[in-house]
Amino acid sequence: MSRYTAFISLIFVLSLILPTLIQANEQNHVIIGYYAGWTPLNHFNPQSVTHINYAFADVCWDGKHGNPEASDGGLLPCTDLHGKEQNDIPNGTVVLGAPATDLANLDKLKAFKKVNPQLKTLISIGGWSWSMNLSLVARTVETRKRFAESAVTFIQTLDMDGVDLDWEYPVGGGMRNNHHDPSDKQNFTLLLQEIRNALDKAEQKDGKKYLLTIASSAGLSYLENTELEKVAHIVDYINIMTYDFNGSWSPITGHNAPLFEDPKAVLYEVHPHHVAAAVKGHIEHGVPPHKLVMGLPFYARSWGNCNPEDEEQLLENGGYLPCSGNGGGNLEPGTYDYNFLEKHVINQNGFKRYWNNAAKVPYLYSKEKREFISYDDPDSLKEKVHFITENALAGAMIWELSEDDQSQTLLSTIRNGLDLPEPETTQHPEERPSIIWIYFIIIGTLLVIFLLRVRKSK
Repeated sequence: MSRYTAFISLIFVLSLILPTLIQANEQNHVIIGYYAGWTPLNHFNPQSVTHINYAFADVCWDGKHGNPEASDGGLLPCTDLHGKEQNDIPNGTVVLGAPATDLANLDKLKAFKKVNPQLKTLISIGGWSWSMNLSLVARTVETRKRFAESAVTFIQTLDMDGVDLDWEYPVGGGMRNNHHDPSDKQNFTLLLQEIRNALDKAEQKDGKKYLLTIASSAGLSYLENTELEKVAHIVDYINIMTYDFNGSWSPITGHNAPLFEDPKAVLYEVHPHHVAAAVKGHIEHGVPPHKLVMGLPFYARSWGNCNPEDEEQLLENGGYLPCSGNGGGNLEPGTYDYNFLEKHVINQNGFKRYWNNAAKVPYLYSKEKREFISYDDPDSLKEKVHFITENALAGAMIWELSEDDQSQTLLSTIRNGLDLPEPETTQHPEERPSIIWIYFIIIGTLLVIFLLRVRKSK
């Protein structure tokens, strides 16, 4: 009887441990990575992130989608979800942005989910180039409903887990020919609620949990042009695009994504806004920290023809040099990815690395090339991830995943800072034992041992 009691007690203890073991695999913080459809995603471990937002889908309007001012070919014919051109797609329908590459990439996302069954994939709609008609979509009940229902059809057809709305931007901003209206402020909320309603209906039908997120601006005007407190009640996460504070569009160098304000930025009349202020602004406008995700750039901004009048001068603490136009770039003029910087630029080829201790970000400068580069590296990401944990934010968002190096140095820095376990070596899902099966194997083994001992005692 004592052996029986001991065995039952052991089973009871293990039954208590199992949920704990499973929860140990669950991650409290999120790492949301954007997968840009136009850039191959190589050397990537799907277990390194919790969510992938695929960028971008668009909306059909008058039989076309796109933007005539964009660099991706302007207006394009709308297609169905198999990539076939259709002439009768109603206004406001969510459509593939680039079918020739999207369908293959979305199949790759399905493969990622086999490697990492906990991975959530979302379709991101809009973006900088494809937000032209979102104001029109949001203006009527009919087009809001059509957008929402077609977004749900999109994610169900392509086996995805949610919708990310990247409207750049309601009321004002974005590309010059984007449609805007003062009613965008309220209509943005209504559009999100319609999407949430459609997702809820889909959940009831297929029993699957669907996510709704947005990409928000770090700009001050965005806080006034949206109803963030209402939006926060509707969505699961708000991903702040806390980057592009400065770039070669400014005649004075600054930082792409300064964490904190540098007094010298004010002194030299550089845009003084920064990541911490953007986060604070969202919270003050009603967004709870546990729904707020901080954006982290894996790319750099560069300026050319810097400091033309004094070749020897290098102002400390961030440069703040007069420049004109773009510097170099492997992505486009004025833009590098971190992978390229690490291989070819940082403390190489005439560039020297400096650190702005006020803004908590690095920068590079070459006197010979007269080029200034603002970027993020493991040191600055450690500071930013510490800010995330100290302020109880939901996690980190990355633009974008292909720009890390082959070792995923930046992603590893983020995971370590968020106390997430190192991702396993990528292998096929059937090769990875399930913790639940391990539990049942242990229980089964103990049961066999117990029965043999009982039989032997008889």
